[in-house]
Amino acid sequence: MSVAQAALDSVSIVLLESHINTCVIERFKQDDPDKKKEFLKSKNKFKSYYKYHTWV
Repeated sequence: MSVAQAALDSVSIVLLESHINTCVIERFKQDDPDKKKEFLKSKNKFKSYYKYHTWV
């Protein structure tokens, strides 16, 4: 079970990095304050989820 979860977590990190590198950075360049708030809120959720996973 933990191997499957680790694989899913790895995929989610790759997807998140791709999204940040394509969509999020472009919105930051447009100085969209709503997107910055949304990003920080999402980052905190992600961080709290992975704080118990030592490999991140």
